Amino acid sequence: TPDPNTRWIIPTLSVCAFVALATAVIRFLFLSLATPHGEVDALTIWNLRARFLARGEEQWLDSFISLLATHVPDYPLLLPASIARWWTYLGDDPTLVPALVAMLFTFATIGLAASSLSLLRSQGQGLLAGVVLLGTPFLIRHGASQYGDVPLGFFFLATLVAFSLHEKAAGHRDGLLALAGMAAGFAAWTKNEGLLFVLAVAFARLLVVVPASGWKSYGSEMRAFAKGLLPVLLIVLFFKAHVAPGVSPIFAEQGAATTLERLTDSSRYIETGQALLKKAARFGHPGFVVLLAYLLLLGKRVNATGRLGTSTAAVTWGLMLAGYFMMFIVTPHGLRYQIDTSLDRLWLQLWPSAVFTFFLFAKTPEEAMALGSRSSDER
Repeated sequence: TPDPNTRWIIPTLSVCAFVALATAVIRFLFLSLATPHGEVDALTIWNLRARFLARGEEQWLDSFISLLATHVPDYPLLLPASIARWWTYLGDDPTLVPALVAMLFTFATIGLAASSLSLLRSQGQGLLAGVVLLGTPFLIRHGASQYGDVPLGFFFLATLVAFSLHEKAAGHRDGLLALAGMAAGFAAWTKNEGLLFVLAVAFARLLVVVPASGWKSYGSEMRAFAKGLLPVLLIVLFFKAHVAPGVSPIFAEQGAATTLERLTDSSRYIETGQALLKKAARFGHPGFVVLLAYLLLLGKRVNATGRLGTSTAAVTWGLMLAGYFMMFIVTPHGLRYQIDTSLDRLWLQLWPSAVFTFFLFAKTPEEAMALGSRSSDER
């Protein structure tokens, strides 16, 4: 029976979530109307390639020539292909399609975080996560820009959710592990950062599962994970090898000596670290600060259920952040330029997973209020 002193939590959070959702949808629509073709990268990369796929016939490969894609010739095609498919069905290329695809990924990310946390923790926890994401202005604004970062963040989150649901499910549910592999593969088919994510989540699972259950359990998990991952990963590798071959620009534009010089330059580590900390402190205006205050006030969860899923999400997130940090260290472009133009987007890719991981770890509002009411009754 629910504690009478906590019955107000769900209705109150539901109203907050509804108001936040309505506000976010209206803002997304206005932003989409203001920039119907998306912002610069959407116009010159994602939607341009979608038009080549939908209308280019045998000339669709021309979208990968250096004249059109000098800095990202090897960007994968999940987002452009999704848009092109609908344009092909319609026989036209209205700007409404990429806007709707962007809207779908933006609000599906929020819905996935809220619904999965409602299953894994509590309804109140899920609603809180939804409100935090809906209240992140850059998530809504960048979603409307029609870039690939929000779809990438969705697949990051979906992978981690599948691992957590696998732990919660009774018995061996290899289907959820295959689903995690498929989501990780789709991340690699969305942006190049997805390949780093595949490695990070596999290594994170090794660090978490082997000490708890041994190598045999980890091997069994990875076999199921590979069933979902490999079909998509093979498409990505074929694309990299035969459609848009070449070394990633981060390595192609500099030699080994230059890379080593950057790796040993302490000033680059200091500048990058300072930029990451400043961005963390104010991301979401200011999301990390609010979450830290919440954790200090309510504390962490008491029971140990879901420990492997929480640890997997946290370790994966940390490995991805470390990987992004090193990308800044070795970038062939000016470090300040790279920070100014991409740090916001990299944070955004990880933000839904960070919110999900936080609310897996933190005490739920129902737990906190129930504990508070019991303390009051005892006094």
